This record gives sequence, C-alpha cells and structure tokens, in this order.
Amino acid sequence: MPILLVIGLQSWTEKPVLVREIEAGDWRKVWVLAMSGLICGLCWEMWNACSLTHWKYDVPYAQRFQIFEMPLLGYLPFGIFCALFADFMLPSSLRHA
Repeated sequence: MPILLVIGLQSWTEKPVLVREIEAGDWRKVWVLAMSGLICGLCWEMWNACSLTHWKYDVPYAQRFQIFEMPLLGYLPFGIFCALFADFMLPSSLRHA
C-alpha cells in the first residue's frame, strides 16, 4: 500500500506529523484528508465517467459501493496519501509555513 511506503520512507528522516497527531489521539486531520480525497475524487470521476476512454478501477475486497467507476473505499486513502507524499517531498521550511 503506497501510504505505508511513504510513512516508512518518511520515518527514516523524522516521524511523520500525521503519525504524531494520531499518537496524541487527534484524528481530525486524517478525517479531513480522507474527505478531501473523496470530494476531489468525485469531481475527477464525473469527468472520467463520461469520457470515451475512461479508467476503470479495481480495489480488491471493496468493489461493493461504486461511485462512477471507483469503489467508495478507493477515494478515502487518496487524500491521505497526497498529504503524506507532499509532507515527505517538501523541504521542512515549506511544510510548516
């Protein structure tokens, strides 16, 4: 899973901010990131669903609740992964500005 890979890579340099917040019991950022991934993914899928050459997704064990071509559980980790990857790639001076 890409999220675990990015967290593992980021842990070599420092503990990810998101992991520290979860350890402290604050899950708000996780939920905000998951909901932003859902909203953004829904907008993208509206354009994808009607295009002539559109993507079809397969998320193992989660194909049940499909919205357009993507299962619902595929949208939620997307926002979390984007935030973790941006936090890993950006220099520390830009992260907390």
